[in-house]
Amino acid sequence: MGNQIPRMIATGIIWAAITAIMMTMMITQSDLNFIIVAILAGAAWFATDTVWSSGKNEAKAAQEESEKAKRQTKVERLVDTLSQQELNELRSRLVADSDGELVSLDDVLSEQRRQSR
Repeated sequence: MGNQIPRMIATGIIWAAITAIMMTMMITQSDLNFIIVAILAGAAWFATDTVWSSGKNEAKAAQEESEKAKRQTKVERLVDTLSQQELNELRSRLVADSDGELVSLDDVLSEQRRQSR
């Protein structure tokens, strides 16, 4: 995955900032109670989770887009192989009756199968 390095850098920055805050609190002898530490750790965990899970959505969207492009190219390749007569026949079958309503290719094929029986 090409975006792993930016994620690792972001994760390092997040945890370095939390560490710097904790060290500053220790040096200034602030009261490091459990609630403050838990809130900071929870915020760091949430930020890290957000950084890493955002890439999953991007990868999933890219994969879906790639599959969609493959499907479109298959249909385009099929249509490119048809002659002009076959294209005209396909167009006429996709237009139902005289009202101009479009029907799906599956409906046309199932109707053709029923008629051939």
